[in-house]
Amino acid sequence: MGKTHGYQMLELHPDYGHCADNTGPPPEVGHRAIDCDAFGLFTDSDEEAAVTPKVKRSLPRRRAARSLLRRRRLAKSKARTMAKLGIFGVPAVLLMFFGVLHVMETIFGRTSLLWNAENIVAASWERATVSDSEVRKAIGNAQPIPCHSHNDYLQRTPLLDALRWGFTGVEADVWLFDDDLYVGHHKAALSRTQTFKSTYIDPLIDILTADTPEGEAPRCTGYGIYKVAPNQTLTLLVDLKTDGDRALQHVVQQTAKLRDMGCLSYWDGNKVIPREITLVATGNAPYDAIVANSTYRDVFYDAPLHALWEAPRSPISTSSPVYANNEKLDYGAAMATLQDGVISNYLDFNASTSYYASTSFLSTVGFVWRGHLSERQMAVIRGQIRGAKRRGLKARFWDVPTWPTSLRNHVWHVLIKEGADILSVDDLAAAAMQDWTVRVHDTSFEWFTKTKPD
Repeated sequence: MGKTHGYQMLELHPDYGHCADNTGPPPEVGHRAIDCDAFGLFTDSDEEAAVTPKVKRSLPRRRAARSLLRRRRLAKSKARTMAKLGIFGVPAVLLMFFGVLHVMETIFGRTSLLWNAENIVAASWERATVSDSEVRKAIGNAQPIPCHSHNDYLQRTPLLDALRWGFTGVEADVWLFDDDLYVGHHKAALSRTQTFKSTYIDPLIDILTADTPEGEAPRCTGYGIYKVAPNQTLTLLVDLKTDGDRALQHVVQQTAKLRDMGCLSYWDGNKVIPREITLVATGNAPYDAIVANSTYRDVFYDAPLHALWEAPRSPISTSSPVYANNEKLDYGAAMATLQDGVISNYLDFNASTSYYASTSFLSTVGFVWRGHLSERQMAVIRGQIRGAKRRGLKARFWDVPTWPTSLRNHVWHVLIKEGADILSVDDLAAAAMQDWTVRVHDTSFEWFTKTKPD
């Protein structure tokens, strides 16, 4: 096509002539003036110069069609852009957020920047068994720590994971069905392959008798599970979920071999004789049945720590900025009167009847606001620990805050510093590495979570 005298000629068909505007000579005879804008050949000024009425009438429709086409193309382009953002943008934003969060925790000394080798090693224990000599060696060389594996049966390898990290206590929720004891958090989670005997009793027997010379009867020698600390006992906390009396009878029956081997700590009528395993009953445990024999006991009671609270040496402050007007919420149930079903004479809880003294941190101490414990909360903790120690019991707190990890580690640190004997935890690796006390670099930010003085 060419442009002559202001006209753009089309050679598409004999019936089509040339594009007409108001410049140059009029179209020749035998040709029709057409709207070249439909083919993208006109500018807006050319459109105004179209000469025939028919072309003038068609211009608005064609403009609308072009506008609609442009809008559709723009909409498709936006849709493709949004799809790309949805597929790649959202994950990228999430990774950036958690990356920044991790870096901030590293700056404040609450975690390590890179993966710790201990976390990788732990995964290889998923199918560990006591028959593996390397497993027994790792357990024997573990350094005992004052930590209790809460709901231990939920770990990848129950019992062995806790022992591998050096835990000195494990907990099993026990249900009595069909004359056998099953381990699980709820009834729906019970399995015939996970019994109290197969998960805890048999592995403990295998560990304790692994070094018994051939031909000799297996016997506990008092050297414990951890070779680096032969006098350290392992507390097996049995949480009875069903009928207490019947369930306790089955616990006594299934631990008979440990008893015959001399592996269970016991009360001889005058003092406690510590052995490799200390058996403690909680939950629906019948207190009267446990203390019935006054001359020999190898099952101890888990005393209610909140009932043992004793007044601090100085009056409790009433000027705390946290919950200053709500003592009930701040104290929880620490100083509440004992409810029905709880032994009224708490002086009965002593080393002859009990071993642990446990309580829910959230229920008795309360929620931790502003990243630190209030003065009155510290008074509650100190009073409970004081009451337990005066009776020769080991103070244990469960239901401790688990998130954020900096707050969890701070509470762990405070409890140990104030004299708690055992930490009830779910994250075994975090507790074992003691990341709440060990700095990962030289920078100190202790002021950030510093507890206010009592």
